[in-house]
Amino acid sequence: MHWTMTFPQFYDKKDDMTVEITTFGYKDSSEIRIFKNKKQIQKIIEPYAIGRVWSALLDSVCYADINGDSLVDLKIVCWNGGCGIASLNMLVIYLFQQKDNTFKKVSYLDMTIENAERDFDGDGKYEIITRSLVSYQGHSYWTYNLYNYMDGKLVCADDKFDYPIMIQYLYRKNFEITDKITKEKMKTFSRTLPIDYDIR
Repeated sequence: MHWTMTFPQFYDKKDDMTVEITTFGYKDSSEIRIFKNKKQIQKIIEPYAIGRVWSALLDSVCYADINGDSLVDLKIVCWNGGCGIASLNMLVIYLFQQKDNTFKKVSYLDMTIENAERDFDGDGKYEIITRSLVSYQGHSYWTYNLYNYMDGKLVCADDKFDYPIMIQYLYRKNFEITDKITKEKMKTFSRTLPIDYDIR
């Protein structure tokens, strides 16, 4: 399977950027190739086979300056699920642009939510929100952790913003932080890194 998208005037609002993703049916990995004005400048290996299931390569591509360095970054979200609640499993790939116009790739598995980036403290650098489903004392809880992209990697920002937060999974819409778990106990569900974190 092969997917290509070109972003006109991506680099400094002048040069085009093209990203190509290829998944081979006989491999468990994928290739991400980056082009600047049709010339390949980078190839990155992603350890997951992107979009091998149901012939759908990806769900969305977004771009923005996520880490506040005035360079445009990419976010690619690919379905990586199964049935039932597992249908929410996604592979999230960030391509953080470097000063030489190459990219640092950060990826992880997540039960992702839309618009999973927020600038909590107004410093121009977005916090990245992850979501997982965890069990505790016979109940399931959506658990939200926070990360910043710093010095080429994700760094947990839970302590800085009093995360993680946990919301009980119910058979109805529920947006309230649970009162069944103390804040001190919630902190034990903090993750240093997201699930299956990979950086290249």
